[in-house]
Amino acid sequence: IHLTDVKVIGKSSSAGLVGYTTYSNVQNISVTGSIETGNESGGVIGYSENSVISDARFIGTLTGKADVGGVIGYSEFDVINRVYSIGTIQGTISVGGVIGFIEGHISDAYSIGNVMGDENVGGAIGSTSTAIINRVYSTASVTGNDRVGSLVGELYEEKDQLNSSFALLNIYPTTGFSEIVDQSVSLSYSELTCPQSSFDANCTVGIYNDWDNTNAIWNFGDSTQLPALVMPNTTYFVGDFDNDGVSDHNDFYPSISLGQLLDTDKDGMPDTCNEDCLAKGL
Repeated sequence: IHLTDVKVIGKSSSAGLVGYTTYSNVQNISVTGSIETGNESGGVIGYSENSVISDARFIGTLTGKADVGGVIGYSEFDVINRVYSIGTIQGTISVGGVIGFIEGHISDAYSIGNVMGDENVGGAIGSTSTAIINRVYSTASVTGNDRVGSLVGELYEEKDQLNSSFALLNIYPTTGFSEIVDQSVSLSYSELTCPQSSFDANCTVGIYNDWDNTNAIWNFGDSTQLPALVMPNTTYFVGDFDNDGVSDHNDFYPSISLGQLLDTDKDGMPDTCNEDCLAKGL
């Protein structure tokens, strides 16, 4: 399922694909557009429990309140594989570039763009409870006030696991609060892009050691590209999704091209917005 240019305005448990799901198998989903909502909301799924979610992505803007995530807002007892988000994710408490809150498993995921909230704010995941997190990275710009991490805002339980995961070096630690020994690593952009394979010995820092031990899940591209997930019918390397001259890293509206609109500071937001601009979703 590929949903493009969606515009969702809702309350709690709202999302680009489905607001609430349980005991489901959700796979091969792409959503682009804008979502304005409340609690437990996500770019693809709002609230999910006891489900398997794989090969899902969201590219766009999401504004909500508590438990807000680029792919899933609130995830309970799910198994999540190969998911990513590119865009601007805003909320209040438990806000994450990929998942707002998770009590379950997530492997092979990443977040690009901007993540903003107040408490429990993470580049990839806002907060956890008995979660297992494997092979995740984030280069998202993160803003918050309490328990803010470049990768995870809050690792709440001693049973949480965070393995083989990385974040772009910035003013925040990889985890804002942790009940476990945090073994995730902050690195420069060039260090994150250098490897062209799992544990590339040609790089100064050996990373992504176990990212492709069995199956080809990641495509590492060249030494200027971040790892891309190998998904059905698409392998997207972070660049300029909407082809408007603004990098995915900085584009507030990564799925909407500015066209001829003036954007002096190159943040993906037009300097002024008339009726035609508003009609585009900007």
